[in-house]
Amino acid sequence: MISEATSVGLEYSTKRPSMADHPNLLKAFLEKTTPRIQKAFETANDVSRLIHHPRDRTAFLDCAEPMNLSNDRVKDSISILYHQNLTTRSHEDLHTWLSGVLTNHVTCLDGLEEGSSNNYTKILMESHLSELILRARTSLAIFVTLFPSKSKVIEPVTGDFQTWVTAGDRRLLQSLEKEIKPDFVVVQIGSGDCKTLNEAVAAIPDKSKKRDCTITGTIDFIFGNAAVVLQNCKIIPRKPMTAQKNMITSQGQTDPNQKTGTSIQNCEIFASADLEPAKDTFETYLGRPWKKWSRTVVMESYIGDVIDPAGWYKWDGDFALETLFYGEYRNRGPGSGTSARVKWPGYHVITSPAVAEQFTVAELIQGGSWLESTGVPYTEGFVYT
Repeated sequence: MISEATSVGLEYSTKRPSMADHPNLLKAFLEKTTPRIQKAFETANDVSRLIHHPRDRTAFLDCAEPMNLSNDRVKDSISILYHQNLTTRSHEDLHTWLSGVLTNHVTCLDGLEEGSSNNYTKILMESHLSELILRARTSLAIFVTLFPSKSKVIEPVTGDFQTWVTAGDRRLLQSLEKEIKPDFVVVQIGSGDCKTLNEAVAAIPDKSKKRDCTITGTIDFIFGNAAVVLQNCKIIPRKPMTAQKNMITSQGQTDPNQKTGTSIQNCEIFASADLEPAKDTFETYLGRPWKKWSRTVVMESYIGDVIDPAGWYKWDGDFALETLFYGEYRNRGPGSGTSARVKWPGYHVITSPAVAEQFTVAELIQGGSWLESTGVPYTEGFVYT
């Protein structure tokens, strides 16, 4: 497993700004954003010490650390923008950091919305976060408009699907077989490394550098909004509870300009020992769209007969079916046939190597620029030629 981590009123003149002006425009916008992030951090930190309801207190605590991280990332971005000529690496770093800032804000808002009370402080914090999400989306829109990507952009496979599908970010969540020692254990009550998923995510290093993992679970067990390549992994859905369905992935991209997505490459997908005899009773799918721009590709992998012929499952009615990007490329195994797959506008049987290439280590997470120094083995492009 290898991973890298609506509009604010903008007026554009009819004359396109010069390249020298580009950093200043985005830099000025970000400089006005930092005090707002700092205010949200202070609010979350202060309220977490005063609030009494356990769920709400946890939600505010979970917000404080991502807000602090977002503040650092915005400051890092401003620092990069002082250099007029962006290198390919700094361009990718900037895009990654701005994508991560949006992910942090959305994660905080999701946590607050799950709280049980609706007091004034919570409403105020949600208002702060809604504004920050708007500003994060605007900063990404400015970035992709003023700084065309130095990496290749995916072209639509069919129809008029947009060309926003680009490169990397970092972070992922995984579950491991019980005989393998987990990196973190999340337990709300009792022993465990972390009490919430947000705490576990915050504890993960900026760049997770693992491969050849065993990942197992039931519902949405590869979950979140990250740029991640799962390479040479065993992905093993288990027997769920009565009347439940297994969902392997639940990718959460919230904006078309984010550099996030899940790529499953050269992996094996098969049923666990407890699911195997019951696989006709419990449906298992490759994934479902948690957020509007959910983006997942399975390629060069073995797909066992545990996967339902439809392949993918809806989240809620027609939500995200036109805006998601789900793709399959050169897979094998009894569950890899695509003739009975879903017919959604956002689902694609990828036939072009140029499109599939965007989900390799080289393109999705720019692994060639940093992975070699880690000593982790990896395949930069296609496994099979």
